[in-house]
This record gives sequence, structure tokens and C-alpha cells, in this order.
Amino acid sequence: MYRVLFSIGSVPVHSYYVLWTVALCVAVLWTKSRLMNALGYEEPEAARLLLWALGGMYLGARVGGVIDNWSYFSANPLLAFAPWEGGLSAVPAMLGAAVTTFGYLRHKGRSLWPVAEVASLPMAATIAIGRWGCFLNGCCFGRHTTSFLGVRFPFDRADILRHPTQLYEAFLGLLLLGLLFVVERWLGSFKARRVRGAVLCPLFMMGYGLYRVLFDSLRQDSLEKAMSTAVVLGAVAATLGFLWLGHSLLFRRSGSEKHF
Repeated sequence: MYRVLFSIGSVPVHSYYVLWTVALCVAVLWTKSRLMNALGYEEPEAARLLLWALGGMYLGARVGGVIDNWSYFSANPLLAFAPWEGGLSAVPAMLGAAVTTFGYLRHKGRSLWPVAEVASLPMAATIAIGRWGCFLNGCCFGRHTTSFLGVRFPFDRADILRHPTQLYEAFLGLLLLGLLFVVERWLGSFKARRVRGAVLCPLFMMGYGLYRVLFDSLRQDSLEKAMSTAVVLGAVAATLGFLWLGHSLLFRRSGSEKHF
């Protein structure tokens, strides 16, 4: 793998942080643009909303990471407050962002579903880009395999291959992005939408949640625990996404409905 892309003097620049920073920047800028163009948000309000979402995302990622690595952090509790000590988790990050976004929108008297819709494609892009950072870093790797898809990691012998679970998830993000793009084109603009309810976000929740439930067992760290936080929350997300999509399709309303 390539943990260090390059160095600036004596300071190494790690691929993990570069790729996830790029992924988050793409998500933030793209979501901001979509909030302003599709929903008519003013730039300051869009920026405030995204700031709340980012705060919730980091808090959720940190709490989920601490829970998944409880034996380590329980022995070193102060390290839970040290962001450089790792311990981040993707599914709890999304949950945290959803909670703080919902709280902000509730305070402002706005509905969640339009914002969730415009954020769905950027979320898929975040996974598609960010998981390459995990691959280059050599973390979140899979179990041993004899499959032609297997990849040799530097810490293994030359004859040992592992599932590149980071790349599986990256390609899932790309597939979800393509699917959501096609569905969004079919739905039309918010002013003349075929379905006056959430469709894109429930599809993302179902796709990503089911992936974590079905394929997290391929990860090496799944051997160390009966069920991870990501699997539990993935199952919850997939179920809620299915119910949310059903509600949108069965109880869709006319285009005269105010969508905020």
C-alpha cells in the first residue's frame, strides 16, 4: 500500500487523510451547490446547515469508533478525545450527520427529506473516493481469500491474498452514485417532481445498509467481534430506508405541496 504519498520536508502526507479530505470537500461543496440550486438556499444558510452536519458526522464517527474499539479506549479513556488516535466509523458518522441536520432543520421549521435528497449523491461520492484512502492506508482490510479478486497487503507473506474490502465499498459507492443519478433524472426537478417525497436517500440507505450487513463479514476485524456497530446500524438504516421509500411511493402528494 502507499500510506505516505509524499513528504513536505520531514512531514509525511498520508494517503488516508488526503483521500478522505478530498472526499469530504467534494461532498460539502457539491451538497452546498445542490442546496442552493435545487432548494433555493442562500449561501450563508447552506453553510450553517453543512457545519452542523459536519459536526454531527465527526461526533458520530468518533462515538462509533470508540464503541467498536472499546477494549482499547476503555483502557485509555482520554484517547477517545484525541482525533489523531483513529477510531472512526462510517455508518455512525452518517447517523450523526442525520441527527444534527434534522435538529437544525426542525429548529428552522424546514423538512428533512428535500435536504436528504440533495445530499444523497454526494454521500455516495464520498464513499467512492474515501475508501480508496483506506485501501492505500492498508486499514479496513478483508479476510484471506483464494479468489482472483484477492490483493496482497504488505504485512502478509507473498502467498497470502485478502479481500480488498475497501475497494468493494468504493465500487459500491460508484454504483450507488450511478443509480441515484439515473433515478434523479427520472424524478425531475423539485418544482415538478414525480414523487413528492424522499426516494434517493431511502435508496442510498437501503443499498449501503445492506452492503454493510452482507459484506462486513469479509473484513478481518469481523473475526474479533460477533457484530460491529456498522452492521447493526446498517440493518437499521436498510429497514428505515425501505419503510421511508414505501411511504414516499404510497403516500406521494401533488406538486403543490410545499417541500420545506
